[in-house]
Amino acid sequence: MSTQKAQQLFQEGCTHHDAGRDARALACFERVVQMQRGFAPGHLNKGVSLQRLGRWQDSVMSLSQALSLDAGSAVTWNALGVAMRQLRQPAEAAQCFEKAVSLASDYAVAHTNLGAVLRDLHRLEDAVRCHMQALELQPQSSQAWNNLGLTLRDLGRLEDAQDAFRQSIARQPRSASTLSNLGVTLGMAGKLAEAAQCHDEAVKLQPDDPDLHWNRAQSLLAVGRFSEGWPAFEARWESSFTGMRLPYPAAKQWRGQGELVGRTLLVHHEQGLGDSLQFCRFVPRLAAAGARVLLQVPRPLHRLFERLEGVAEVIDRDAPAPPHDWHCPMMSLPGCFETDLSWIASSVPYLKADPAQAAVWAERLGRTERPRVGLVWSGGVRPDQPELRATNERRNIAFRQLARIYRPDLDFFSLQKGAAAQEDMQRDRSGFWPDDNLYDLTDQLSDFADTAALVENLDLVVTVDTSTAHLAGAMGKPVWILNRFDMCWRWRLEADRSPWYPSARLFNQSAPGDWEGVLDQAAQALITWQRERGA
Repeated sequence: MSTQKAQQLFQEGCTHHDAGRDARALACFERVVQMQRGFAPGHLNKGVSLQRLGRWQDSVMSLSQALSLDAGSAVTWNALGVAMRQLRQPAEAAQCFEKAVSLASDYAVAHTNLGAVLRDLHRLEDAVRCHMQALELQPQSSQAWNNLGLTLRDLGRLEDAQDAFRQSIARQPRSASTLSNLGVTLGMAGKLAEAAQCHDEAVKLQPDDPDLHWNRAQSLLAVGRFSEGWPAFEARWESSFTGMRLPYPAAKQWRGQGELVGRTLLVHHEQGLGDSLQFCRFVPRLAAAGARVLLQVPRPLHRLFERLEGVAEVIDRDAPAPPHDWHCPMMSLPGCFETDLSWIASSVPYLKADPAQAAVWAERLGRTERPRVGLVWSGGVRPDQPELRATNERRNIAFRQLARIYRPDLDFFSLQKGAAAQEDMQRDRSGFWPDDNLYDLTDQLSDFADTAALVENLDLVVTVDTSTAHLAGAMGKPVWILNRFDMCWRWRLEADRSPWYPSARLFNQSAPGDWEGVLDQAAQALITWQRERGA
């Protein structure tokens, strides 16, 4: 075919592309590159069409071909960076965007794309600079304002992030995703009513987007709107934010329907260990309704959950599921019942240490007149969810900071697992903990049953928001939870108490990053607590 025919097909493909007819556009560009293999724009547009159809790996091949023909195309380098980011290769994506802006310093979209991937790489200050550069070039860019807001939010600059999102919305008022981002940020800032309004508006604009429903669900649960919140929480199985997929057929998911008498129900773990520790409280209700309950959970929970009332069998998370009539994810259980705050509080305690193990620990620790306090200062990282890195860092405390609650007349016991946090303690202990009343026996804790047996012999647990907080709360043990400013939705319902765990007391940051204030409050509370115990 002639060059003229190829040009006509190329223009036709561009027309289809502009009209959103992506499959037809792709067909045109595929014919173009068959006719003219050395035509770089044909390969570029084919790659972009493949992206719009979600075929990211195929897009990389087409864009690489385009660059082999024209390595000086900033647009192609930018498009390749977009594909690499979608394929979860952020370092390679950053290199592509850097190449694009080096070729075209006034390319605003490439600057903000570079900022977005630098945020993925947790180079937040560099990301802010990229977004600011993009806005200097294109101040009306709604995308650049939105991306700036996301980065400022990660930095804890919540007021600045709100302003950035509002700037974005002013330029694109019907952007449901930006409205939702503003809602999340307002929620983190404690403006829960405004946050809920943003999420409601976002869902109205784009009712089929599971990401919007996921954000709205957490906002609803934070203010106790459970009847709306739990159904919306099911969006986690489709949301790109969570990356979660239902491991068993949706048609076989028990949602509260039908009789359970004589039925086998597989309840399976999801998300973090703390989530299973919090929501396994519903298992006794299932057994009371007549179900034979199988619990499929990670191995560290096995021995502890074998003692949970109503459990017929505990199986490993990675093992094939035994025959069952229904399945239910652990965090879907609240939505299967008419869950209210009074029942939540009355369900505790529901986890217990093995008395024999607890007695072994009692003998191991020996007799003392000094109160015993357990400590946890760092939560675990989920390797499958790197997007939670910023949240994890905001909830963790360095050991040298935690040392502010040191008291010479108490015995402290580390409950902290994880190599990084252990190294943190070993490095800073001599310089920040002035006494030998901190004991580390965690090498003797192989699972949560062991931790529960040790906790049973403590008088108080002081911890950041991690699985140990849920364990102590589920056992009915006094537990003080040290919370970041943008605390998880489950701690929002009351100022310093938790309906989920009546034995818990919350110490919340008054401003982002204010661990000094939280720890000073906890240190003063320890004085009062010990005085009251003595009295």
